[in-house]
Amino acid sequence: MNFKKNLVLPRIVLIDGYIETVSEINLLLTQAAETKENVLLFARGMSNDVKHTLKVNLDRQTLNVYPILVDFDFDGVNMLADISVISGSDVLSSLKGDLISSCNLTSFETVESAELSQNVLCVKNKKRNQFANAHIHQLK
Repeated sequence: MNFKKNLVLPRIVLIDGYIETVSEINLLLTQAAETKENVLLFARGMSNDVKHTLKVNLDRQTLNVYPILVDFDFDGVNMLADISVISGSDVLSSLKGDLISSCNLTSFETVESAELSQNVLCVKNKKRNQFANAHIHQLK
C-alpha cells in the first residue's frame, strides 16, 4: 500500500526527545483536535501507546497529527535543526529547560505545504528560502 498525503499549511512541531506517554502531548493533541490543523510531529522517538493513539485518531479523522521519527544517528543528528531553519519553528528540548507536557501548538510555525509518502517528506516554505540558503552555505 502506497501512502501519500499532501498537507496545506501544516504546523511543524519539533521535539528533541522521546514521547513516552500520551499525557505528555495531551495539550498539543487537544489543541490540534480543536483547530483541525495539520501537524507534523517530529520526535526522537515515541512509545507504542503514543503511536497507536495517533494512528487511531488519524483513522477516525479526529486528529491530523502525523508522527515523524528522527533517529539520533549519523543521518538524523542535525535533522531537527535543519527543519527548524526551514520552518521557523524552535526545537523543544529538555537541554533548554523545555517540557513536552507544556508545549503549546501555537508556539510552532506553519509552512506552505508538505508532501508525505512512504519514506519521503517534502516541505515547501518560500518565506524561509533566505534562511535555508544561508544554512546550506554555512554547512558547506
